[in-house]
Amino acid sequence: MAITDPNVGKLDFLTQSFVGGEALTAYKAVGFNSTDKTKVELVTTKGDPAIGVTLFDSDDGRPCTVAQLGRLEVELGGTLSAGAAVTADTDGQVVAAATGDHIFGVLATGGDAGDRAMMDRVFGISISGAEALLDDVDATADELNYLADVVAGTSAADKAVVLDSAGTIDAIDIDALSIGGTAVTKTGAELNLMVAGVAAGYKLARGVGAVTGTLTVVTGLATVVAVIATAQSDLDGDALAGVSATIGDQAGTPAAGSIIVKAWKITADGDITMIAATDAADINWVAIGT
Repeated sequence: MAITDPNVGKLDFLTQSFVGGEALTAYKAVGFNSTDKTKVELVTTKGDPAIGVTLFDSDDGRPCTVAQLGRLEVELGGTLSAGAAVTADTDGQVVAAATGDHIFGVLATGGDAGDRAMMDRVFGISISGAEALLDDVDATADELNYLADVVAGTSAADKAVVLDSAGTIDAIDIDALSIGGTAVTKTGAELNLMVAGVAAGYKLARGVGAVTGTLTVVTGLATVVAVIATAQSDLDGDALAGVSATIGDQAGTPAAGSIIVKAWKITADGDITMIAATDAADINWVAIGT
């Protein structure tokens, strides 16, 4: 059959040299040897992946040049029309691809069995009705549609979530949340109560420090507006009779973001005047600020 396609004679393809795993003739679709990827041979089962088309005849164990990418010349295994999706057959010819077959290419020209035609190489696509599947991908069309029309940074029902360039998402409604393997069991309303009464934009910081008399603590907040403190253990009324905390002026006494925590004891038996404790005591603190 004479090929009339205007691109014939203007081949543009990528080739690679392999070793023939069997005697091969030109224009045959070949795949890798099952155990040695340096060797090529005819596919053992129709529809198996082929890597390219032989350009010349070659003997078993001899160098074999294979065209792998571009517009390739192939031998037809049946009557086929331009535009047909084809796969490799066990005799090295290309035939119409069926559901589940590895798509080797799409014909640019048609012909009858035994004719040579031009084929545009494609990679690993199988078409069945309205579904398009990639080799080794088990996702259904519905599952792939979760990616359709996704806007980065915006969540939507029945769509995949993609972070925007800043690594954020506008809003997301989660039925169950786990952090580091620990389930968060509180509701959103209960979590909101943790900062109820605190002006918008304020943060909480907490910690514990060993205090002997007075301790200045850097909270991690930019500025502290309120602080509370409590002893880690029970007050004994003597060596540890009380605790307190102050935010000071947040401008040097102490510095912004710091607090002053104090431990107190009584002066002596019969004198309940409070003075700085001389024994270290663990004091818990909670600070509110920006």
